[in-house]
Order: sequence, then C-alpha cells, then structure tokens
Amino acid sequence: WLIICSPIFAEIVPAKARTTVYALDKCFESVFASFAPPVVGILAERVFGYKPVSSESSVDMDRGNAAALAKAMYVELAVPMAICSLTYGLLYCTYPRDRDTVNLMATEEDDGTESSAVRAHQDEESSPAGSLTQRLIPTTTTD
Repeated sequence: WLIICSPIFAEIVPAKARTTVYALDKCFESVFASFAPPVVGILAERVFGYKPVSSESSVDMDRGNAAALAKAMYVELAVPMAICSLTYGLLYCTYPRDRDTVNLMATEEDDGTESSAVRAHQDEESSPAGSLTQRLIPTTTTD
C-alpha cells in the first residue's frame, strides 16, 4: 500500500501539506486495519460455518474450521484490495491533471517575489534562536 500511495502523494500534494497527508493516510490505514480481526471472526462463524472447538472435536471439524478461517481471511483481504485497486485506478484518471495543478502552484510561488510565508521562514532561520514559544506561536501585531 505504501509503495503505491507515497509516489502519488509526493507528486499531487503540495510540499507544505505532504507530512500531514502522509500522517492522515497512515492513521486511516491503522484504524481500518484494527477492524480486520473481528471481521474475520464474524465472517468465519456466521458465513463460513466455523464451529468453536469442543471436547468432541474431530479431524473433519478441524479441517472445516481451518477452511472457514481461510475463506474468511481471503474475503477480508480480497474485498479491501479490490476497493483499493478500484480507487487508485480511478485516481490515475485524474492524476495527470492533479500533478500539473500542483506543479503550476509551485511555479507560481517561485516566480516573482517571494511569498510572505517564505520570507517569514527565512527571517526566522536567520534570526537568533529566540525563545521556543516565539518560534512556535506566531504573534500578530495590530497597527
């Protein structure tokens, strides 16, 4: 998953927002992944016929349970991957336009005079260290 989305995000997300997008992507991935074990259990028991092991378990019952778990895991992997493939397949349709838009935005920022955000960042880097609060919390002045 990371192999697919990182190069795409690197080209279609403005540089200023890239770390935020990577963090949100990882967060959503982790949240959705946390639902996988319960879903596999529910699918195995209710859809594919997994029966809890009892004192009367037999080899046939164990094979049936193993098959039920295998089918549930396959469904749990195949369905999200199909959705992911469909989503990224559609993303590739808009990818060239999105990439060109981000490149245009970047060149507009580079042309002419520097933007106020770039000047402020350069001023901050060239100034003495100052306090941490002054660097982290921008202050606004009213005239």
